Amino acid sequence: MKRKLIILIGLVLGVMNLNAKLTVEQQQRFDYYYYEAIRLFQAEDFGEAYQMFRFCYLLNPEDAMTNLYLGILYDGSRETERAVYFYRRANKLEKGNTYIKGNLLKADLMTGRLKEAMKLQKELDKINGYDVYSAMTRYRIHVMMKKYNAAANDIDHYLMYDPENLQFRYFQIQILETIKASTKRLGKAYEALLSLDPNNAIVLNNYAYMLSNRHGNLQLAEELSRKALQQDRNNATFLDTYAWILYLRGEKELAAFYIQKAIEQYNGSDVPPTLLKHYKTINHK
Repeated sequence: MKRKLIILIGLVLGVMNLNAKLTVEQQQRFDYYYYEAIRLFQAEDFGEAYQMFRFCYLLNPEDAMTNLYLGILYDGSRETERAVYFYRRANKLEKGNTYIKGNLLKADLMTGRLKEAMKLQKELDKINGYDVYSAMTRYRIHVMMKKYNAAANDIDHYLMYDPENLQFRYFQIQILETIKASTKRLGKAYEALLSLDPNNAIVLNNYAYMLSNRHGNLQLAEELSRKALQQDRNNATFLDTYAWILYLRGEKELAAFYIQKAIEQYNGSDVPPTLLKHYKTINHK
């Protein structure tokens, strides 16, 4: 798809009456080119398919499906701006087509047109109803727009309909930590996730560390941290968390033992700043 071809389209359109109806002969030619283009497209001969769709476009630029396929072909060749142009034309010509809207939405996201993407998602929701794909897209758009509170609300809203969706439970914790949600709200999110995935060592450790950092329930934090450590006794992060909780609970000798084990896991390599800080605090250095 060279620039000369694109210029040619523009020149032809400039002299055509776009509102004129096709003659019988033109319609026959259009039908031939269109079905041949579809055949080539399905055979994954995209270069030749593009040529046929280009001829269709020259004959009838107001055909929605021709615009859609040109958008798909430009999308496939990573010419996303051109794809957006044709998707928008197709969407304008056939406003109720959810497949066109879906393709345009993805292209808008690729080109950073976030407000336009959200508008399309709302249109799709009116047609299809609110579902997991809508929730995921809304979440992604709000995160990309740095509207993290809105993203958190997207997840909360979806989980009302599908509370056992493990993936969204993970997303919920990530976004709540980003917006620095209250300890109570985060705790409920962690509890809900652990009810679905009770042996997830990373979640157990992170929940425990969150409680220790926020002056939460240290007894619960120790229990959670111990469960995580039982699954991976040589994990430096888990050892660090457990040592820090022990220190906060006043068990300083035991804390010193575990923080030393955490340090040893690095074998002299760079120790993370937080772990090193805990080591110095526990050992009064």
